[in-house]
Amino acid sequence: MNFFQVMPNSENLSSEDLIKNYLLPCHKDDPDFLGNHPNYSWIEFKPKIPIIEISDSRRIPSLFYSGGMLSTRLIMSNALKEIMEEVNANSKIQFFPAELIQKNKEINDYWITNYFKFNDNCIDFDQSSFIAEVSRSTGNPFIQLTFAHEYEKKKFLDLENYKSFKAELKLKKGSISPEKLSIKKTCSQDVLLLKEIFIPDIIISTELKDRIIDRNIFDIEFKPLELSEEEWYGPNGIRKQFYK
Repeated sequence: MNFFQVMPNSENLSSEDLIKNYLLPCHKDDPDFLGNHPNYSWIEFKPKIPIIEISDSRRIPSLFYSGGMLSTRLIMSNALKEIMEEVNANSKIQFFPAELIQKNKEINDYWITNYFKFNDNCIDFDQSSFIAEVSRSTGNPFIQLTFAHEYEKKKFLDLENYKSFKAELKLKKGSISPEKLSIKKTCSQDVLLLKEIFIPDIIISTELKDRIIDRNIFDIEFKPLELSEEEWYGPNGIRKQFYK
């Protein structure tokens, strides 16, 4: 089974041009404000969510990043949510109603996500690779320091080995991101979420991808999980074979 990141198409990758404004229902420090809660645990109350004002000239896509104070959450159409729920996505994703407004017209058939159950243990570390970034400084700290970023390709034995390295790297002010990811052949789930290996997008099976395409859901893309950013988006990347 192959897996894909389902994500907004390139026109909607950034929320800056799509989202005109956030109309807050409360003070941003309100404990019930959704933006004050991380996108990785169950929320037991009804959170306060900003009304999202969409730019006048834009068509509202089926999927886009919430951006701003709402962090890495996704906004999705009711049609896409219903397809996700057909494969029990709501067993790991909470969907809260998201109110949109465009040209003073209210739009109420969109939802904002909150992740609470993850599948990092489904990663096949033998077939996956990562890029570690470390910032190193040289020079006299009392006069001037020069900083340089070093990148190193890394592989790990298993999830615990990865988490241990990630913790050590954090102490050095470094970071790590996936280069290529592979899912274990024993994994039969249609929807996967990752927490330790940070990917904000929902990962889906080929079967679910085909179901979404058959329902004519628009303005989204499917990036093969096993391809690196360079192989997909680069000058010679294969994305251009599928999308404009």
